[in-house]
Amino acid sequence: MSAEATSSPAPATRLSRNAWAVFLLLFASYAYFAQGGGWSQNTRLGQVRALAETGSFVSNAYLVYLRDPARPDSPQVRLQLPDPAPPPADPRQLATLDLSYFEGRYLPNKPPGASLLAVPSYWLASAFGAAFDLTPDDWWTLAVQAWITTAFSVGLVGALCGVCLLLLSRRLFPELPERAHLASALCFGLGTLVFPYATLLMDPVVGGTLALTAFALLAWPRETGPGPRSLLFAGLLCGAMVVVNYTSVLTTAVLGGYALWRVRPRLRIGWFVLGGVLPALFLAWYHQEFFGGVLETANSHQPEFMNVSDGSAFLGMIQLPDPTVAWKLLFSAYRGLFVACPVLMVSLVGLAAMARRRAVRAEAVVCIAIFVITLLLNASFNGWHAGAGIGPRYLVPAIPFAVLPLALCFGRLPFLTGALAALSAGLMLVATSVHPLVPHPVQNPWAEYMAPLARGDSLVLGREQVTGPVSVNPTGLAESGAHRLYPPDSASAAWNSFNVGEFLWPHSWLSVLPLLFVQLLGVVALLASFRRAGGRPGSWEHEAGEASRPTSKDPVPAG
Repeated sequence: MSAEATSSPAPATRLSRNAWAVFLLLFASYAYFAQGGGWSQNTRLGQVRALAETGSFVSNAYLVYLRDPARPDSPQVRLQLPDPAPPPADPRQLATLDLSYFEGRYLPNKPPGASLLAVPSYWLASAFGAAFDLTPDDWWTLAVQAWITTAFSVGLVGALCGVCLLLLSRRLFPELPERAHLASALCFGLGTLVFPYATLLMDPVVGGTLALTAFALLAWPRETGPGPRSLLFAGLLCGAMVVVNYTSVLTTAVLGGYALWRVRPRLRIGWFVLGGVLPALFLAWYHQEFFGGVLETANSHQPEFMNVSDGSAFLGMIQLPDPTVAWKLLFSAYRGLFVACPVLMVSLVGLAAMARRRAVRAEAVVCIAIFVITLLLNASFNGWHAGAGIGPRYLVPAIPFAVLPLALCFGRLPFLTGALAALSAGLMLVATSVHPLVPHPVQNPWAEYMAPLARGDSLVLGREQVTGPVSVNPTGLAESGAHRLYPPDSASAAWNSFNVGEFLWPHSWLSVLPLLFVQLLGVVALLASFRRAGGRPGSWEHEAGEASRPTSKDPVPAG
């Protein structure tokens, strides 16, 4: 064995170590935050509890919590609505209004995929609560269990998405240095809207991860095209996307077209279709069982105020795309993607460069198509702003495809891309630390909400009273609005949301320092690994616009 072979680690080992480092760094960042309550989180937590504790999808027993507001020390108790239950006299008694109601049964006004994903992590959270003898329906128990449930479901999936992007970036752009791929993956996980939404019990990050993983399976065998197992699993993931979010059917169509273009012989596309059959059958059963028809979606029975009043919209919410709304989704201070994540403007340059490379032109078309379709769909919603939130939440599933060519920018324009990535990461850290779910009436979330709260100011927005600098969400997991059960000066209002560092430095920016230290340590370790292994500089163009491909003499290291 040569001295060179014994003195340096095998490429597969080195690259696997980097992938694990990316995963751990992202997961630690996401699990650091507990974001508290809100309509979307509360409706899913209710269904998760129903599934984990009773085996039922129906949320009736997990939607109403009561306490005596005249007694500060009165316990919080859960009122179990019967199945079936009559409509409530006052809907504000419910923990959420993101609900569908059919024949006396309450379910989330969304497909059940995200809830199913979270059931195993809720079992883990329940075991944690039992170990510390926590009362199951107490406000603090709900806060801790929701934190663990979210971290080990949405947070875990988001971290895996960063690893998938790293591996796919290496495979599509093998001529680029490892530092470009690592920078792209970390920018995706910490410098885009994936960061704040990976700390919330919602579906955007889950949908984006399923889509990117399916795309990776279809794109991975560069020379031979996807085999039957890859096609089957990709189809299963695409079907699961629709079980997570109905609108993912459009992304599934794009990926199906890409699979049809790649597969040889064409009849092998049947494996892709077969993979989607099981999720489709499950969703059909779910609709039939709980909404009375295979094509009766959860949105068909949601509150009327969520629908277009004249009934002209598809699913009650979708009309023709509005160009003005599309512009706002990209450039407005209210919900602009490029305002929240300025590094994605550079990624557009990477997309153009990717489209010029014949070897990855089809993949560039897929990335552009998914992003544009998602944007147009968002611009067609009557509630395009997605209610409370930071940035365009409905565009989050398309962010992995917008970030994928960013490695090209880190390779060719490292200083500009790095500066914008650092700015984006700073904005995302502030949004995640303060409160990602900015009330939707706030027209400039950054200037009118994030900045004053980050300084430690107090704001009063309707019934909500929030005080900075960090973890300001006053809405609990048992109430549909702030202070409906607990007053502003209560411990519940103060600790509905929190981060790990606040157990040492409550309600202070000092609480974020441990996370920054971990992130800095992770980045230094990755840089050290790269320097030990040595790296070769990448080039913006390769052989007049065609990316290099691995050959039998130039294998791509496995991740």
